[in-house]
Amino acid sequence: MKSYCGFTFVWVGAWTTLLSLAVQSAPPAEKTPKKPADSKQASASQEPVIPTSVFVLPANPKEGKDPFFPTSMRIFASQQPVVPKGQKAPVIEIPLTLTGIIPPKLAMVNGRTFEEGEEGEVVANGVRKKIRCLKVKTESAIVELLPEGERRELKLRFGAN
Repeated sequence: MKSYCGFTFVWVGAWTTLLSLAVQSAPPAEKTPKKPADSKQASASQEPVIPTSVFVLPANPKEGKDPFFPTSMRIFASQQPVVPKGQKAPVIEIPLTLTGIIPPKLAMVNGRTFEEGEEGEVVANGVRKKIRCLKVKTESAIVELLPEGERRELKLRFGAN
């Protein structure tokens, strides 16, 4: 009986200690901070505002230069020329090559396969150009440059003569 009675006192003492620590560590109910009515305003005021970077390419060497290659003119070459009103934009000649024909209705222009009536972009000399394949023949194909409407007949090249 003695051991049972001692165990009960130890058990009750441990629970009393734990409960007293839990009560002391909890904050009083009236001292808890109240939440603002609008939680969006509170979160917006706490988050930092991150500025965005803006990079402007100079139009000529007087406006700026490339910091890594100060003598390079490549950033000025990428600028599109300004066309005055009343004048047409300069026509850039796009070399189109018929690289293959897959019977009955497929033509390969500059490495891209087109079906009759299909539109798509081809790349030639670093310039993208939209074309439409109008007709595929046995040894040639007729394509239309868009939006100009210029039609070209591209012929297969059979070896270097």
